[in-house]
Amino acid sequence: MTNFIDAAPNYIAGGAAVSAWVFVIVYASFSRWRATTPGRSLMGAMAALASLLTMNTLHLMVGDYAAINWVRFTVYTILLLSIWRLIFALIGVQRAGLRPILHPFLARKNKE
Repeated sequence: MTNFIDAAPNYIAGGAAVSAWVFVIVYASFSRWRATTPGRSLMGAMAALASLLTMNTLHLMVGDYAAINWVRFTVYTILLLSIWRLIFALIGVQRAGLRPILHPFLARKNKE
């Protein structure tokens, strides 16, 4: 049971990294994320989170690697800036009372 408890979080972190990159790819492919500040902020935050999870998974798989401290510094800095951009976008949307722009497929009316 101890081996499972030790290994399971590593596999979950790897799965989360893959899931985050799938989100980034799907969002980039099928959404008009560049059209709004919240869309750009969400893309940045998810890409930063995906990078963080990837960095973590690589570290779990291979241990220390060259320039790990610079990679950590860069990824954490980008994540911090992305989160603050997301916060400012949220505040801007709340103040303006705006509704998000959805992809036409997601915004279609129910025809039933």
